Amino acid sequence: NVSLEPGNLSRKAELANAYERAGRNKEGDEILQQFAGLQGKQYISPYDMAMIYAGKKDKAQTLNWLMQAYQERNGRLANLAVHPQFLFLHGDGSFEALLERMGRGTTGEAYKAAAKS
Repeated sequence: NVSLEPGNLSRKAELANAYERAGRNKEGDEILQQFAGLQGKQYISPYDMAMIYAGKKDKAQTLNWLMQAYQERNGRLANLAVHPQFLFLHGDGSFEALLERMGRGTTGEAYKAAAKS
């Protein structure tokens, strides 16, 4: 059992992602429902929502939330092209277009740049 700060939604989103990837969908869905219950009552980062849906491998929802995070200029998108939780989006036209809009090039270019540094 993992203990989290009650108010740390980013950590809860990462936990939901891990639950989903581990096949513990019930626990992941419970956190997603908590987030849904908080919407309208407090700020929920679209990046955190994308993280949860990435665990589910739901491309449409993940991309939708990533686009919202981009529109908010969320700083956590800085390593999006090489972030392991979003690898399943590599090669997807919408994901590659988002990276280009962010000025990050494509995923292939990001990996080449990371390898040089």
